[in-house]
Amino acid sequence: MPGALFGEDFIRRLDALRLALVRSAGSRSEGLRLAGHPGGTGEFREHRDYVPGDEPRYIDWNLYGRLERLFLKEFALEHEGRALVLLDASASMAAPGKFDFARRLAAALGYLALSGGDRLAAVAFAAERAVAVTPRPGPAGFLELLGFLERLAPAGTSGLRAAAQRGAGAGVGRGRGAAVWISDFWTAPEAWADCAALAARGWETSLVRVLAPEEVAPRPAGPLLLVDSESGERLAVGGGEAAARAFESAAAGHAAALAAFAARHRCALLAADSSRPFEEAALELLRHGRLVEPRRPAVGPD
Repeated sequence: MPGALFGEDFIRRLDALRLALVRSAGSRSEGLRLAGHPGGTGEFREHRDYVPGDEPRYIDWNLYGRLERLFLKEFALEHEGRALVLLDASASMAAPGKFDFARRLAAALGYLALSGGDRLAAVAFAAERAVAVTPRPGPAGFLELLGFLERLAPAGTSGLRAAAQRGAGAGVGRGRGAAVWISDFWTAPEAWADCAALAARGWETSLVRVLAPEEVAPRPAGPLLLVDSESGERLAVGGGEAAARAFESAAAGHAAALAAFAARHRCALLAADSSRPFEEAALELLRHGRLVEPRRPAVGPD
């Protein structure tokens, strides 16, 4: 049974979060799934009213000729979706509250994926090592995911390549695929190419950057000894306002480079402040960040 991080109260809050998202999706929603590429069998299911923005090629023109109203043809979904959650478990995630926030977010995404009927794989990575779990469908599978996340502890350097390779193997199968990376992305920009590898394989890829407040805008202080949490490298720096502003400028440049990378490779990029209340931050990420979508019939065959 999961420990304090994922107690019964957390599971109840996840269900309340799911219900809030379903309500916001509208009355035609059949639930939620991680956002990805839908598929269709071509088997007709039903008509619904056409609304602006719908694909015109699925309008039933024969019905329009009889009723003089626009209806859209909906088709059955082809098969279940695939959801892949990749969690950074390197030492840089060890800032107070940061890794717990990231693990809770991974749990929330897994819960929504399993509730929506997706096949789920979760990968935790650090250095050249990546471990994965592929929970079975249903509540037992969700508890399996929570146990996997509960046992993790941040250590070592980041290793995006091992995660991408393990994720591609764990998420095999047919169907639409959604991959969500959860990391602080404190890596050299050239390493980010491994995140794009999944996008190149057809996964709808999102990058969720989890940062503690001091990683964005540190408070001015006296002389400091900075220690890289992953490599152990040490650097003595002067303190005061100038040092804090220099760090803030460098962090902003790193963030801009990540945003440019995400845009270039058509990956969604979202930011999360690990100091915010989890439910509030998660609702904003999931609803406004478009990490989830309503589970509805497909409107046309592939």
